[in-house]
Order: sequence, then C-alpha cells, then structure tokens
Amino acid sequence: MATQNGTDIKIYVGSTIGAAKIVDGLTSNEASITRALRDTTNKSNNGWKAQEYGLGEGSFSLNCNYDPDANSSTYYRWEDFLAALVAKTKLTVHFTDNTTGHQNITATCLVTDCPLTAPMEENATFSVTLSWSGAPTITTIS
Repeated sequence: MATQNGTDIKIYVGSTIGAAKIVDGLTSNEASITRALRDTTNKSNNGWKAQEYGLGEGSFSLNCNYDPDANSSTYYRWEDFLAALVAKTKLTVHFTDNTTGHQNITATCLVTDCPLTAPMEENATFSVTLSWSGAPTITTIS
C-alpha cells in the first residue's frame, strides 16, 4: 500500500490548476469537509434514531512562512489573501499534489481570517482559513 507524502499536497489559488499560483511559504495545509445531519426520527423507527444528510460545508486551512519579497507573479502571498479579505473577493482554490491521475479538490472560497505573526527573533508566519461557498468540484488531474 502506498502512502501519500503530505509535502506534495499543496494549495493553489487561481481559476484553473494550470494557471493557479502556489501559496508562498506553505508549511502545512488541511482540507476539512463536513455535513450536518437532520434528525428524521419518528414513532415508526422502533426506538432507533433516523437521520438524513443536511447542509454540507468545507474549508481549507494553511500555515506559511512569511516572505515580504515573494514574487507576486509566481506565488499567492499573504498580501493577496489580505486584499481578497478586505475587498470581499471570492477565490478559486485547489487542494492537490498536481500529479496526473491524482485527485484535485477545487472550491470557491471566502477568506475568513489571515493573521500574520511576528515573534521576536523567530520566523514571521501567517495562516489563512478559507471557507467554501458552495459545493466543491473533485476531479482527477489529467
């Protein structure tokens, strides 16, 4: 059984995976997908809870080293996430290792927060939480 190396799975921002920019300084990232359940229990369920699917939601979370000199034509930077948050811009985000035959999760996202941390004598870092707006698209990289 093969195991995916987490280093290979990255976050890209852009309309298509081929034109998307990789997030600058990415050190870790996560995709979270959940769906609420609706209780449909009635007297005919013989004492067993019955449920159906309700609203789904998802998010991407990422942690990065901050580089104020990152090339904006190559990388999606903290400044870009901040600008999207302030302008209320929706972003197309891809969660993938960008390898032919592997899965790509694409979602339209809203930036919910993007704090920049600058401790004394340590690396400046930033994190971003991206909340999905609508259902994701799950495709195979070709």
